[in-house]
Amino acid sequence: MTKAIKQAGKAMKAIERMAQVLFVTFAVAIVTLASSYVYFVNQSVFNTVAREKTESNMMALQTKLGQAEKEYMNSLNDLTLDKAESMGFVSATGKVLFVSAQTVPANVAMR
Repeated sequence: MTKAIKQAGKAMKAIERMAQVLFVTFAVAIVTLASSYVYFVNQSVFNTVAREKTESNMMALQTKLGQAEKEYMNSLNDLTLDKAESMGFVSATGKVLFVSAQTVPANVAMR
């Protein structure tokens, strides 16, 4: 009988140790999962804010680009030979030469 009581006591101590280990393991797991959740939600919010700022910057840049294109088109319409000469450009004199690329023969192999 005393042997059975001693064995039951040892079994209870083993169960208590296992319960403590399981409690610590679950506590660490819960803290890790909660921390991960907070981190990922935080990153999601920061990425959303950054995306909105980027979109607003893109809209501002597109507006500036449109204005620059309009100014360019207006300046093209205003450009005449007389205006170019008044800005210091002169007509080309003498023989006019153009640069052309040499063509590679089709039967040349590349190594």
